Amino acid sequence: MGKKNIRFLIFAALIIGNFWQSFPYLKRSYIRINKLRNEKEELHNKMIEFEQRIVLHEEEVLRNRENFYKEKIARDRLYMVKEGEEIFRVIDKK
Repeated sequence: MGKKNIRFLIFAALIIGNFWQSFPYLKRSYIRINKLRNEKEELHNKMIEFEQRIVLHEEEVLRNRENFYKEKIARDRLYMVKEGEEIFRVIDKK
């Protein structure tokens, strides 16, 4: 074997040894990066869901500003009546 072949083999052995030593660190880094990517995707999906909920709540606020819906809520949830009205309750006996 020539000197060039021996130098090449030593250089290749050093490179392979260096890679072999750093492989566990590379593997942990790869696993961590994948974990962070998944977490980022989950957070992005949650953000989209919350943005949709915000839009729905904003629409509900706009609806509640109208008098009709105010009256409907007052009658249905708070059992309020206008003057002169009577409430009849139906009791279902089973």
